[in-house]
Amino acid sequence: MTADVSLEQFVHLKQPASDYLSQGYQISHQLTDLIAALKDLLSLIQEYTKSSHNLLDKGHIPVKDLEDLNLCQTQGIKHLRQAAEDIEAFNGFESYSKAFEKLEKEEIAHV
Repeated sequence: MTADVSLEQFVHLKQPASDYLSQGYQISHQLTDLIAALKDLLSLIQEYTKSSHNLLDKGHIPVKDLEDLNLCQTQGIKHLRQAAEDIEAFNGFESYSKAFEKLEKEEIAHV
């Protein structure tokens, strides 16, 4: 882990660091939303699974419940893929990292 750097000494790192921190908050909010959506899906999946099991125990084929379970699975996959794409799009660390790398090279050049 790299030590903290004083902003007074390296002002040009403030904006990339701030941008990346902002993206961190956005990622946090997206993950919170994803968790809520997945909890809703989990509730539905549990409901359909229980209903399907009861119908099977009674000798019936739970066609509608199984279709609904498949829909929940599809929705879950869709939510996960979209969240992964959204989070992957945040590349603020790259600009921060490049600014920090430039700083390190300048420091080495002055030594």
